[in-house]
Amino acid sequence: MMKRYFFLLIALAGCATESSVGPAKGSTFVRYFNTGFDDEAENLLETADKKGLIVLANTVFPPTTANPSSRSKINLIKTDEFGNKVWQRFYPDSTENKDSYSGFGINRTADGGYVIVGEVIQVRQAVTTNRLLLVTIDADGNNSTIKIVNYNDINNKPLPIRGIGVEPNAAGNFIVLGVILNQGSTNNNISLGEFSKTNLTQQWRRDYGAGEVINIDSRNLSLPNKLFVDSQGNSFWGSTVSTENSLNNIRIVKAPVNSSVLAARSLSDPALEEFCGDVIRATGGFAIVGTVGAVKNKANPDSTRISVRRVTEDGTPLSYQSYTVKVTGSNGTLRGNSICVAQDGTLVVLGTVGSTTGTDYCLIKVDALGDPKPVWTRVLGGKFDDAGKTIITTADGGHVILGTTNLANVKTILLMKVDKEGKIPGL
Repeated sequence: MMKRYFFLLIALAGCATESSVGPAKGSTFVRYFNTGFDDEAENLLETADKKGLIVLANTVFPPTTANPSSRSKINLIKTDEFGNKVWQRFYPDSTENKDSYSGFGINRTADGGYVIVGEVIQVRQAVTTNRLLLVTIDADGNNSTIKIVNYNDINNKPLPIRGIGVEPNAAGNFIVLGVILNQGSTNNNISLGEFSKTNLTQQWRRDYGAGEVINIDSRNLSLPNKLFVDSQGNSFWGSTVSTENSLNNIRIVKAPVNSSVLAARSLSDPALEEFCGDVIRATGGFAIVGTVGAVKNKANPDSTRISVRRVTEDGTPLSYQSYTVKVTGSNGTLRGNSICVAQDGTLVVLGTVGSTTGTDYCLIKVDALGDPKPVWTRVLGGKFDDAGKTIITTADGGHVILGTTNLANVKTILLMKVDKEGKIPGL
């Protein structure tokens, strides 16, 4: 049974505003965070002690006299377990900086702090360059170390690079997954590297010309911001790849340790468009959520479904199902954004569902073995456009959703916790 929940949205005003729906201490909540400028949600972690949350976002600051171009900064927020803000930090903290800093991937470090990976966009004499960005901070968001890394090709010419995912290896160093931009719509390259945990110097780097990344949105992000490294040092990620007939398919990728050759397996129906939204470790290997569409150039091309796949670590398919979500005024568009494993071993999917009045968050709980009938479906949202980004399962079995809500034409961070049944009692 599907039930739709509507949020009571409180208008945000001023240059630094935060609002809440529900009590300050409750097992479920809805929180909005906004600086007065556009804030876009990117990633979410539960703190190591399971008593709080870390929200990674990017904030775009408008032009000023000192900085004639708009620029972004990394916006990191720590909340308690009830979604109440504990602290907020911006990186870099200098008000004089003229470059744009963006973070996309985040992970915990062995010493209890955090590592963020992203990009720096530098403008020098009308020449724009993208550089890999690494930021490490302590558990309180202080003592930040910022490292900007230049990538060059074999002719020593600069390559535009964006960091997507980061994962500590067995030694505590950081394995970073990046995408080399502007290589053509079907020929963007992947880069993998190891960086020292002490001073962020690069230990090694390998580039893969596998044509993995497809430009499906304005930021070139079709790689999920998840990277997995096993105890042997092998790296895994999910991606979207263009096939010979120009359709986009999902694949799972393994980069064996000390090897320049990828082990990749395409998973999608070759006659369908399918984009990779997120990957999570699950029993037997990985669970992947995606967006699957109708046959290209056929009727109703905008009708999409959310796909859920389970595969082994070597990419062997275990199960596959696709799901639809119906809302009043549906325009047939769905997007699978993120996936998590519930305490009972089932999977919970976060998606975005479109209608004639905008977009809403949707949740789908599915059997881990691929039952075609969902356990339950929920649609949550208000009168503004909502776009899901990430979902996690917390220590108490509930689920926390991170997204961006276009609130009165200002992008605003939404942090929402639902119970095990995907519900917010009282709403």
